[in-house]
Amino acid sequence: LPWYKVVSIRKALERARAQSYSHVVWLDADAAVVDQERPFQDMIARGEGRDLIIGEDRIAECFFNCGVMIIRATRWSEDLFRMVWVGNVSRRYHCKPYYEQSSLLRLLVAQGEVDAPEERLERLGDP
Repeated sequence: LPWYKVVSIRKALERARAQSYSHVVWLDADAAVVDQERPFQDMIARGEGRDLIIGEDRIAECFFNCGVMIIRATRWSEDLFRMVWVGNVSRRYHCKPYYEQSSLLRLLVAQGEVDAPEERLERLGDP
């Protein structure tokens, strides 16, 4: 069911923009909010105006984790998740390890948004 996340985010972004909300937040069911005293706006401020703030991961293959994301409700974000869903990269990673994470990472690298050494990308499977 990992790909349902992409569909849900696309719908949430569309609604957020229509209703003038600034961000969409995605938390996987197994994510935990540890510091509940910290204002949400502080995390957005630390993102320094970025449209996508994503949790980092400690594993070698995929250095971020799509289980926690703050997504600014912008056209760029809508286009990004549309490409993850309908773009050729999603078909290539449909059954690969890390599913939509692999697809999103490859897409961000291709767009020049993320710097990733090729040997790390190779661990995700063939493009």
